[in-house]
Amino acid sequence: MMVVGYRFTIPDYDAKRWEKVPDVVFEKGKQYTFKGKFKRFSDQGFADARGLLDFTYYKAIDPTTGTEGWIAPKAAAWHPIELLRVEEEQRKLVEKVNKGNKKGK
Repeated sequence: MMVVGYRFTIPDYDAKRWEKVPDVVFEKGKQYTFKGKFKRFSDQGFADARGLLDFTYYKAIDPTTGTEGWIAPKAAAWHPIELLRVEEEQRKLVEKVNKGNKKGK
């Protein structure tokens, strides 16, 4: 079965943020536990009439904490680092809107 969505392109301007995050790497012959969605067409444009696995996480030892957990690929929209960035961006936007509302009253 084809597995897709385990690697994303990181633009040069964003590379520093992802430097210390390990890549998703699989060793031949080892067994892994995956989370994903079985589809015929992935969100990234892959297709297979027999179906494919649109990858989201795999279970492994986190190198930073040393505990077993779910690891997302670098630069994925659902990676915890990216989720924190989006939350911070939204928080700043809400603050900006609230400041604008106070000025208008």
